[in-house]
Amino acid sequence: MLLQTLMITTALAAAPHDGLTTDATTADRVAYVQSLMPDLNRHASSRYIILSDSDRELITEAQNTLEETRRQYDRWCRAVDVKAPRPDQRLISIVFHDRDSFLEFAKQTEVDNAPTHHIEGYFSPRHEWLVLFNPADADDLSRADERLAEAWAEVDRAAEQGADPQAVAKARQQLADAGAELQEAERARRAAVIIHEAVHQLVHVSTAFPGRHRWPVWLHEAIAVSFETDNRRRPFGPDRTDARRRAAFETYLEAEELLPLTELVATETLQYDEGKRTNIIYCQSAALLSWMHLKRRAELSNLLQTVGTTEQDGQLISAPKRMAELLGPLDQFERRWLNDERR
Repeated sequence: MLLQTLMITTALAAAPHDGLTTDATTADRVAYVQSLMPDLNRHASSRYIILSDSDRELITEAQNTLEETRRQYDRWCRAVDVKAPRPDQRLISIVFHDRDSFLEFAKQTEVDNAPTHHIEGYFSPRHEWLVLFNPADADDLSRADERLAEAWAEVDRAAEQGADPQAVAKARQQLADAGAELQEAERARRAAVIIHEAVHQLVHVSTAFPGRHRWPVWLHEAIAVSFETDNRRRPFGPDRTDARRRAAFETYLEAEELLPLTELVATETLQYDEGKRTNIIYCQSAALLSWMHLKRRAELSNLLQTVGTTEQDGQLISAPKRMAELLGPLDQFERRWLNDERR
């Protein structure tokens, strides 16, 4: 499972270069984005503003996905006994139709932290907006679309040359089915990216978790990945395991490729182009969060509300330290957790 998303955490330390201050309003941010990308039109829903150059169908889909993600995030916050206060202003999402515009915008606004070509979406903590492009323009899906178009052309040529009508009809039905599968893959990928980055955004702008700006990256990703789903019409989040996410975790578990828990919870940063190791961290972190939500919810709530805050003596509370205090020695807890996962 390749999660082609990114939260640009290092952008928090970036020096302002665009005239936007940390207290810029939504209107200020929208005006700035449109000054850079005049082709982006403004679309508003109850809690979001989408700036996009794409078609209305995709924009409506994005709006619905964002709004549902917000509802599911609020539901989960109540489940772990924290308040998720409503932001004072609508949140901003920027949806590009093609990857080139996406990368150009990221280059202009993130400078040294701009994502690379294999990233399909990101959340920018400094600007508090999420940015993505339609994954139909991603390399793998666009190649699949090209191959499908070539196959249609071959079938049409065969029909023109007198091929058996029944064989032509069968081939056309197979291609139609393949086209429907490709569209579904695009929709599922789009939903996963939107949900993942929207959760990063909600964690960041909310005051539910006071130490969130000093969380290790694995904890941010654990929450975002655990919300991913390809069906937003049913409840989703850490208490609703996504089949594809679960399958990937079980593959790594069976192959004994998971990181030692002490290494996982000490992971402060990720190299997003490391491929397999990053995917393992994503899957393992999400599985751990979901398991704790189901089996050790009080400890999970305490962990999320205290990691990144400071003790009375001024010492920062780290994830490994708090987890050991809440769950016992991490090597022993890891054995109990993974044995339970195997069952």
